[in-house]
Amino acid sequence: LAKKYGKKKQEAVCLNGISNIYADYGDNVKAIDYIRKCIKISESIKDSTAISNGYYNLSMRCVVNSTSRNRELSARTKVEYCNF
Repeated sequence: LAKKYGKKKQEAVCLNGISNIYADYGDNVKAIDYIRKCIKISESIKDSTAISNGYYNLSMRCVVNSTSRNRELSARTKVEYCNF
C-alpha cells in the first residue's frame, strides 16, 4: 500500500521489516536484497536515519552470511579429513 500511494518512507520501513523476517528465517540473501531496496528508497528521500540503519542492517546480514559460509566450509573440511 505504501508503494501504491507513494509513501516512500513507509515503503522503506516495510522493506526493512520484510528483510528482518527473511533474516529470522535464515534467508540472508533475500534479507540483503530487501535491505538494499530499503537503502535505495531512503537515499532517494534523503532520510539519513533510515540510510544509516539500512547500512547497519546490511553489514550485520553480510557478517552473518559470511560466518555461515565459514562454518559450512569448516564443516566440509572436517568431513573431508575424516574420509582419509
